[in-house]
Amino acid sequence: MEFIKNNADRKYNYQFLKFLDSPDIRKYNQNTRFHPAEQAVLVTRSQKRTLEEKIKALQYLADLYSEEDFQNGSAMVGGYHEKSDGKFRDCVLETVRMWEQILNDRYNQEGYVYAAALNEKDYINYEISQYSFFSDYENAYQSLFRQKNEYLEDDNLKDTQTLGRILRLKLDDLYGHYTPYDEYYFDNEMKLIDVWRSSPEYCYKSVEEYSVFVPLPFEPGDIVKVSSPFWPMYYGVISHKWEKRKPEFQGMLMSIDVYDDRDHRFDYTDDTDILCLEYCPEDELPEGQKVLKQISDVRKGNMDFYTLLYHYVKNDLETI
Repeated sequence: MEFIKNNADRKYNYQFLKFLDSPDIRKYNQNTRFHPAEQAVLVTRSQKRTLEEKIKALQYLADLYSEEDFQNGSAMVGGYHEKSDGKFRDCVLETVRMWEQILNDRYNQEGYVYAAALNEKDYINYEISQYSFFSDYENAYQSLFRQKNEYLEDDNLKDTQTLGRILRLKLDDLYGHYTPYDEYYFDNEMKLIDVWRSSPEYCYKSVEEYSVFVPLPFEPGDIVKVSSPFWPMYYGVISHKWEKRKPEFQGMLMSIDVYDDRDHRFDYTDDTDILCLEYCPEDELPEGQKVLKQISDVRKGNMDFYTLLYHYVKNDLETI
């Protein structure tokens, strides 16, 4: 159950769970009580809800809850320290303010140039040769829109996942070694899902920099896929149980076992975003990732580790 006041203003239909991108994590936490501060962090962490939705949700939380309400849950937020970072509700409002400022600045084109690139999600390349340059934001966006339509009108490409990016770069920068710029990211449906400002003046503390504990349904040995608009899908095996830590040590990244089918090499990640994890049925695994079934058996205790090594060296993993 969400932490919501009984007398809440329901004019904005705020549904917190939709900001948990993974359907499996969302279902597992349908009865979990998240405090306002935790909700704010998780809203900003969503990669699949639009920026407009996230702004509305943060403003809703700030309007609904007092600073005291936020502070009651802030002790469970990693990276937050009242003495150094000020009031949590103020931080929520500052995140909204900065996001809205970056959105409004899209159309302030004097002294700026705009660069646009549409990439296939599986082949992201942000070299300068991939960009087209424009004098305003609207033309940059229309360029992305036309490219996306070309994909949708091609039967061979219409299902290809894409990621759009627009940069707003300051001209004649006086810093010399540094060019301030804004970033705007668009998902496969051409929805604006994230923005960022890179400049010497951009030093506010965003809510998305904090971390919270989220209960996960996954157990060691579960085969998962990692889904995000920002990078290609990859697959792995849960290697250890996800446990709650003290807030100051609570991260939102974990290590999973993976297999590099290009180099035929076992490996592991140390930076997998937990909120991007979903169950992956064995029949959905690409052919080059079938070895994850054996890794799963090892993690579940159904196979000895040395048995896996023995058959790997003999190059006959498919026989076990």
